[in-house]
Amino acid sequence: MVRGVLVRGCVAVVGLVVAGCGAFPGDAAHADAALHGVRDRVGFDMDCKDAQLMRLGDVSRLGQQMTSMTIGAVGCGKKATYYVECVSNWGNITCTAKMNTAQDVPRQQPGGVKPEPGGAGSQQVAE
Repeated sequence: MVRGVLVRGCVAVVGLVVAGCGAFPGDAAHADAALHGVRDRVGFDMDCKDAQLMRLGDVSRLGQQMTSMTIGAVGCGKKATYYVECVSNWGNITCTAKMNTAQDVPRQQPGGVKPEPGGAGSQQVAE
């Protein structure tokens, strides 16, 4: 009788632990939260609200509740990469994005041709 109660109690505890683990968001939820956080950062860093964002690598798990990933942003004549760490606290995901690299992107002429230095349409500076 006592043994049966202990076994049922242990099964109940294991069930609660497993159910609790399922409450943490998966990698997809972390990736969505990271994209949202980077979009805000890009709007400020690059002064560009219309940048295209893409995940550049897999989501790395840093434990049960933490993930990291790299996200690229292109728009408004600039491109940058961001390293993002996300933490889940009982389902609430908080992400911190840090700019990793940034550079200007040369504007292309119609037809996808990059302008030649000193070519038509460029301005020469008098010395």
